[in-house]
Amino acid sequence: MGKRKGKDGNAKGGNQNKKQKYTNGKRFWIGQCKTRKVPKSIPSHLILPLVISRVELTDDQMHAGKILSKYLQEDKKISDTNVNAKQNNEGGTNSAVEDHPAPTVVEIKETEKSNESSVDASSKQGSLGNVAEEATEIQSEEKRDPFVQIKRNFQGKPTVASGMKEKELPDGDCGDGIKNPFSKDEVPNKYWAQRKRLFSKYDDGIQLDKESWYSVTPEAIATHIARRISAMTKDDGKKKVILDAFCGVGGNGIAFALHEDVSLVVCVDTDRNKLEMAANNASKYGVDPSKLLFVEGDAIEVLKMYSNGSNTSTTIEANCDKSIESCHGYTIAGYQKLPPKIDCVFLSPPWGGVEYLTSGKDGFTLAKCIKINAGADEESDGKTLLALAAAAAKNKGVIYFLPRNTNGFDVALAAWGIGYKNVEMEQNYLNGKLKTITVYLHEGNR
Repeated sequence: MGKRKGKDGNAKGGNQNKKQKYTNGKRFWIGQCKTRKVPKSIPSHLILPLVISRVELTDDQMHAGKILSKYLQEDKKISDTNVNAKQNNEGGTNSAVEDHPAPTVVEIKETEKSNESSVDASSKQGSLGNVAEEATEIQSEEKRDPFVQIKRNFQGKPTVASGMKEKELPDGDCGDGIKNPFSKDEVPNKYWAQRKRLFSKYDDGIQLDKESWYSVTPEAIATHIARRISAMTKDDGKKKVILDAFCGVGGNGIAFALHEDVSLVVCVDTDRNKLEMAANNASKYGVDPSKLLFVEGDAIEVLKMYSNGSNTSTTIEANCDKSIESCHGYTIAGYQKLPPKIDCVFLSPPWGGVEYLTSGKDGFTLAKCIKINAGADEESDGKTLLALAAAAAKNKGVIYFLPRNTNGFDVALAAWGIGYKNVEMEQNYLNGKLKTITVYLHEGNR
């Protein structure tokens, strides 16, 4: 439910080319990749497991206010496990798969026929898959890329939930008879029709600006991620502090703050108006004001202030002119209110504008597709952002929220370059449709 802006500062989304409308993931990298056997010539320390997991979520947007409580109550029914540090390179991982038992890792052989007629991305000329293949070439150990070993912890195709096929009604009517009151330019009908999917309490006074209508994570996915992030950091019994580096109108931050294992969510955004909307939205969900801190500032600057989970900065004066205010009972401030420690970093950065689904044959890559303004005449990319987050929350955890066409080889190689030893890419399905990808990196991966 966090904000996702475009390259020019505008949020992602908008009208997409109908020719690029995919729902089942078959034409994305994550739907094409195949598991390969590790050649015997590859030493174990150069094998990088890339676990592909899947979560199938459903919601009922016509029952406002019940979605969130439903998922919170089902925490004990779902096995939200992560990649264990003690697993060796031949092992796998379990991940939350709603309404399905957590399966073991299934190694799909090269000779196995694919029901989906998928194409091995690694065999394409010029694709990033070739980067992984080059790991088998003779080169010096210190410069040698890893062999990316793809594993899957699920079997079969995603299941479309019964009764979840939707019929599009005119004027944004989602079945409750309420037509879109906004102009089509400000809020397209398709976004209005999904308002309770974005925030189940929309009718209680949720606030969204024009950008947020198409850049908010659906509530069911945000709640699931909150369960995963709390589970993967549950190592010492202490409640965690989470840094939401691109919070927008607060969707992900609200989901994190509502979890009992989280003590504080630091929500950072450059737009104070969005922070005020986020405070309003948090109040509609009854979030304890002590569990949310809204910070007006730059995500890159904030990440650089932390090292190994501790705030080491002594140069916050530049941001201290930001006034401190109370909005709906929640504090909005500048860097002077940043906590001394953080445990996890959640990244939902700009995806590069409405063209992110048409990023080329290599798919969505961190360095090419994510561009973030990092001060005067400075620009950072998604690969650098991951490195900064890993350094800020060293050995604690990073979760990267990415589009469904993300290239897994690219993410895996970026993670390897900063010391992670395995990666989990989770497919987020909602009502039978692949919506997003969530990458989980934590102390068990380093």
